[in-house]
Order: sequence, then structure tokens, then C-alpha cells
Amino acid sequence: MANLRTLLIACGTVFLLGISIGWLLGKGPSERAELNMTYALFRGQAIKGKDVAERLKGDLEQLEKNRYTLKKNAVETLIREKIFAEKPELSKAPADFLKPRLPAKSLPRF
Repeated sequence: MANLRTLLIACGTVFLLGISIGWLLGKGPSERAELNMTYALFRGQAIKGKDVAERLKGDLEQLEKNRYTLKKNAVETLIREKIFAEKPELSKAPADFLKPRLPAKSLPRF
């Protein structure tokens, strides 16, 4: 009984810690405030968030594309695993057998 109580307390603590961290991460400055924020001073000239954002624009777009591709691949893999769990004989099918037949533009964005 004592072990169950300890386990419940530990699980509750981990849960509350997770909620606290999520809350803290979500409390960053707004995008607008971040654009006006001064990141550094160089010889009296401010380097603002908007300057940094402009410099990173292309890199951030590429990150979003990569994020979409990673999520799409994860969804496809999970679906494939579920299909093979239900019908193991399909695992011997050609590799492109389970590829989506829809054009990329019609796939949902994550």
C-alpha cells in the first residue's frame, strides 16, 4: 500500500512538473514584443528582434518545411505499423504499395 501511495505521489509530481514547464515555455514574449526587443548593442546601435527575424527568415521557412516532412513521415510510419500489425502478410508487399496516391498539396498540413 505504501508503494502504491509513493507511486501515485511521484506520478502526480511528474505531471505537475510537466504542466509547469509547459506553462513557462508558453509564457515567452509575444511575437510583436519580440520584434521590438533589443537583442544587443553594437557601438550604440541597437540590434532589434526585427533585424534578427529578417536575417533568419529563409532558415525558419526551411525549418517549417522540415517540420512538416518529419510529421508527414511519422504519420505514414505509424499508419504502416498499424496496417502491418493487423495484416502481417502485407509487409512482404512492394515498398511503394502503401505510398499515398494523393498529390502533396492535398495532404493535411500539421
